[in-house]
Amino acid sequence: MRKSRFTDEFKAEAIKQITERGHKVVDVAQRLGISDKSLYLWLRQSNGKQSIASNDDVVALKAEMSRLKAELRRTTEERDILKNVWSAPDLQACFCRIQNNVLRQCIRPTFGNDYFLALMESARTLPHKAFSH
Repeated sequence: MRKSRFTDEFKAEAIKQITERGHKVVDVAQRLGISDKSLYLWLRQSNGKQSIASNDDVVALKAEMSRLKAELRRTTEERDILKNVWSAPDLQACFCRIQNNVLRQCIRPTFGNDYFLALMESARTLPHKAFSH
């Protein structure tokens, strides 16, 4: 078995000059002092290795895409559930009762009945940000 004169790193760098930097095969072969036939052979061999690696990459990317789609589907469902819960009339009424109780217990004793009544009226007429879409 004949031992290669050139290291794998040398071959990889020669191939990079063609594939990544856009140099012509003949020019690279002349600069490096090798035959263009050898360079074409290295290029074909590297394409075979890259296609095997790229197949593994495609499989990994497809698995990642499936995982992300499932996560998106789950998060969208959770969001829709929360939207429905917060827009439920019972919950809105409960929230308004809690707000009224807080106003009664905190605002009325501190600022007086007139201020409390004005505040309650404005709370009834303004839509709540939590419930607007």
